[in-house]
Amino acid sequence: MNINHIKLNVSLLTDLYTNTLIEAKDTVESQLSKKKLESSWKYVGENEKNILMLVSYPEQDELSNEQFSFLKSLLSACKISLSDVVVMNLSQNTTTDYKSLKENFKSQTIFLFGIEPSILGMPLNFPQFQVQSFDHCTFLYSPTLDELEKDKVLKSKIWVCLRRIFSI
Repeated sequence: MNINHIKLNVSLLTDLYTNTLIEAKDTVESQLSKKKLESSWKYVGENEKNILMLVSYPEQDELSNEQFSFLKSLLSACKISLSDVVVMNLSQNTTTDYKSLKENFKSQTIFLFGIEPSILGMPLNFPQFQVQSFDHCTFLYSPTLDELEKDKVLKSKIWVCLRRIFSI
């Protein structure tokens, strides 16, 4: 047996190296707590196209039938479905910073329905209906789904943005 090919078991290695030489940024504990946090997030959708749609309705756990129906019609007009996106009610989740959300869902596009960018801890602010590129992601801040559904002018504004984002 060559000295370069000695196999050591785990307990022997831990006895030999009681002090670490390099401090790891992502320890096992932090990875476990991160996974626990991610699994505690409540959302709908399968995220096949890495599109995150954020809403905030503190008084309800899920979207109402009307809100859900309107959202599905928006998705359908863009030739995408619920399986392509994640819809998350921020008020029902503990983590609300854009970095964690973007990283967890590998988001390339994030819609903020009635949620100002500053609420997510973004270092920039932008007006409603401005398609904003930031941190390798496209953001769109718009009024709530309820407001969009009830107002034809707002519907036309969101449609212009959706056409631009999805190249329709």
